[in-house]
Amino acid sequence: MKTAISESFLSTLKALVVLISASWLFLGCGGDDDGKPKTTEVEVVSMTPTSPASLKYYESATNDRVSVTFNYVVVEPEGVRIFVQPVSTAGGSGTIHYTPSSVFKDTGSKTVTVSVKSDQTSVLVDRIKILIKSADQTVTISEKFIEVSYTFSD
Repeated sequence: MKTAISESFLSTLKALVVLISASWLFLGCGGDDDGKPKTTEVEVVSMTPTSPASLKYYESATNDRVSVTFNYVVVEPEGVRIFVQPVSTAGGSGTIHYTPSSVFKDTGSKTVTVSVKSDQTSVLVDRIKILIKSADQTVTISEKFIEVSYTFSD
């Protein structure tokens, strides 16, 4: 009985060693990794004012927009365009306003603004969309949403 447990344990240990070796072979052990990201990344670092907040409609007062600051790392050699847009999924409609995107390359930080204008009493912006497109805007590279609560009104 003692021998069977030892053989079973040895067999399990061998299988584990093979599995770890195969993982290193297929996934890499980090020796040839240059430490650089493999995909373009955008990280929102701040939004002013912080959510939740009430703001006025675009160009109707001094508190009429949200400033969004993000850091980016771009791996596409031709660069990308990064759009930060307000989204209202809670109903209500209006014209969205956002900073147009130039072509971003390498790494950096950028602050853009978003706002809404409408003839409705108010519009709730409940998401900020981060849209990354190819430099020529023919390919969507990624799209993500950040939940917020900005109420725009007269």
